[in-house]
Amino acid sequence: MSKKYIHYGSTAFDPEMWHDVKNGGSITKPTGGLWASPIDAEFGWREWNAESHFMTCKNENSFVFTLNEKAKVKRLYMLADVDLLPQRNLGYATNMVSIDFEKCVEEGIDAIELCTLDNGLYWALYGWDCESILILNKDVIEVKANANR
Repeated sequence: MSKKYIHYGSTAFDPEMWHDVKNGGSITKPTGGLWASPIDAEFGWREWNAESHFMTCKNENSFVFTLNEKAKVKRLYMLADVDLLPQRNLGYATNMVSIDFEKCVEEGIDAIELCTLDNGLYWALYGWDCESILILNKDVIEVKANANR
């Protein structure tokens, strides 16, 4: 069975609304792409929002999806995993990692999944905040009608 992810803020995935990933959103995040959390995450977007009072995550304003079997996903469990991704040199020192998201796309990486906030990952990817996945390639997203949550 394929791993399920949930995106809050839309009731359906609309490929026409897709924005390609570009560097420069912040040090640790790009613009574009699609953010979600594993549906069974211990501390996903829903939990982070409940704890931080940032926004309310409603099932009525979400959709569940999987990734196709050919999706190339880089899963991050420890800092060494981040070091394997292409990075940008910002020209100044920081403890945060600046992934070169555009280069990731060029190399055929379809998604980057943060699997834990432990092992130095919280500070290295400051701003990811929770167990999450960043989809870099819309073509790997599979939405099934009436997907069970």
